[in-house]
Amino acid sequence: MAMNLMETGDFQAGLPFAEKAVSLDGSHVQRLVLSRAYFKTGNIEQAEDLLRDLLEEYPDDVNSAVALSTIREKQGNLEGARSIIATMQSRQPSDPRLAERLTELQAKSPTSLSH
Repeated sequence: MAMNLMETGDFQAGLPFAEKAVSLDGSHVQRLVLSRAYFKTGNIEQAEDLLRDLLEEYPDDVNSAVALSTIREKQGNLEGARSIIATMQSRQPSDPRLAERLTELQAKSPTSLSH
């Protein structure tokens, strides 16, 4: 139900279902879905906490790293966003999403290409 509502863009309505799914299941995928619902409904701190927990548990999780870098970017912390992606890229060098994301971030601040 949460995914169906969120696919239509109704994150607010999907949020309680995503929270319930995590309370029942707690799987990696369910928690990633919940973090997106939190982010889309403005619960940035909760999304950030959940993504940090996921990365502690799954340090090679590209999806969580990209999502957390998006939060850092929205917070105005481009260096933090780049650092997350650069760290993940060192773990998963063949994943094209990381190179794309790093390029996006570097384009936003071309004078600080430290990573």
